[in-house]
Amino acid sequence: MLPALDWLVKMVDDFRTQDVTFVFGKVLPRWSATPPPELLLPAAQAIWGPLAIVDYGDEPQDYRIDSTGQRLPIGANIGFLRSALLQIGGWRTDLGKVNNTLISGEDHEIFARLRRHGLYTGYYDPAVSVRHYVPASRLTRRYFRKWFYWSGKTHALMLDELFPELNMATVPRIAGIPRFACRQAFNQLLRYFTTRHGDPLTGMIEELRLLQYLGLFVQCWRRRKFARQQMRRAATIAAIVVLCGTLKAITVVSAAETVQLAIAGGRVTLVARGATLQQIFAEWARVGGTRIDNAETMPATTVDLNFTDATEDEALQVLLRGMNFVLVERPQDAQPPAASRIARIVVAPARMPAQTTNEITLPALVSAPSAAASLVQRIIGLDGLPVPDDQADAPPRGVQ
Repeated sequence: MLPALDWLVKMVDDFRTQDVTFVFGKVLPRWSATPPPELLLPAAQAIWGPLAIVDYGDEPQDYRIDSTGQRLPIGANIGFLRSALLQIGGWRTDLGKVNNTLISGEDHEIFARLRRHGLYTGYYDPAVSVRHYVPASRLTRRYFRKWFYWSGKTHALMLDELFPELNMATVPRIAGIPRFACRQAFNQLLRYFTTRHGDPLTGMIEELRLLQYLGLFVQCWRRRKFARQQMRRAATIAAIVVLCGTLKAITVVSAAETVQLAIAGGRVTLVARGATLQQIFAEWARVGGTRIDNAETMPATTVDLNFTDATEDEALQVLLRGMNFVLVERPQDAQPPAASRIARIVVAPARMPAQTTNEITLPALVSAPSAAASLVQRIIGLDGLPVPDDQADAPPRGVQ
């Protein structure tokens, strides 16, 4: 990456003169090989994602919360106001080329959160430019197809951000795939067949968009399959222990009899009926590989819970509300690998009486998290410091 000589000066000046939370500019290519001519056409900007090129013209543009249809910045050339990032909880760590894959979307997702918090104000300055190296391997049809397939997998991890107007927990699904996505994919298939023998660039664009839907379907189906496997495994273990016939075995399996829990890809599916928090977290420790400290200090009241495809942060916010706790994040390369990204949960005695809960649903609690926000301690990173920052006035991770 080669920034312009005055790149930093211009970006700082934009932050000083514009009332914005982000500033970005052009990302121009340094080709390692001559690109196909059709990739340089204006219409090809629809598929410039694999090349990480941004050129939105030579005129500055304002990005406001009420503006629609503007192409978003990318992470290759952007600056954020630090206070804004702290306020929304920092970057998601499960997106953005994780585990040597082409998972992306971390920049798209953070703009969605800026909008939700009313902080989406930006400025496009074409003079704030950088040049980045584009290897010849990225100029092949094979790479483009692979990139858009993984882009579809990324979309499966970001359904809540891509469709904020929908409650994804209640959207009808077919084999784990949102039903509306099946309809959209069918229409895309028709567009592909009607363009594949016409203009080559148009045909390629429609093919890549179809591959994007394929990646979305595969990821949604795999997440559903993994969740069901976890449920069946818990039920099988419960049945085996019950057959042992000992009082001790019955006591140990009580959590599996009343709690069904699956954790996959940072998402949680939980069904609990008349279970205590100790039972729920005993199952969390077994399924997720998380160490739970001071579980005995949790309230002994029984709860009825039903989470469907919630994030771990959302689930823990509900389960531990009214308590003081600290989360320790697991290293990405931890061995052996575990289902939960949380390595350890340390619970301190509650500061306020816990409420008895009956049939709590996640959306209602997530929409009004203020009661728990003041008690939640943010995740501790591998360097021993709070993530993303240790300022007391920053909101806790996962609480928005």
